[in-house]
Amino acid sequence: MTHNTGHACGTPDGNQVHGPGATGYPDFDWDDLYTGDGSDTAAPDLMLLAPSEGLPPGRALDLGCGAGGNALALAARGWRVTGVDLAPRAIASTRASACARGLDDRVELVVADSATWRPETAYGFALSSYALPPRGPARTATLAVLATALAVLSREVVDG
Repeated sequence: MTHNTGHACGTPDGNQVHGPGATGYPDFDWDDLYTGDGSDTAAPDLMLLAPSEGLPPGRALDLGCGAGGNALALAARGWRVTGVDLAPRAIASTRASACARGLDDRVELVVADSATWRPETAYGFALSSYALPPRGPARTATLAVLATALAVLSREVVDG
């Protein structure tokens, strides 16, 4: 299934492809939780973002970004943020809110399953609020994605 979640800002989501349901939650449609228009973008979770306070802005990963509250807060603080979520309408809401706030050039959005998506760049900060399944192989895979996202940066610092 292919989704294009472009909106008035004119930025499509890259026609990302994903399968039905999230790994670990095959009978739940996460897309049903979102409007896709940005009206559901919630305030950021300040507890989750607190560790970023002492870091110089760089690249950040929000795995399971939902409608983008945390991703947009990081972007507003100068971070370049990659937001990943399984729900196309969540990504559409994040994109609409980023555009409305003038942050669309600081946010890259991807429709993908957090357990199977693979980072292609280094991140100095990573968080996951809803993409972490409670147990099982999907949880292990999601934790591995987060570790890889941060390990890439560690290797670049050591090698570079």
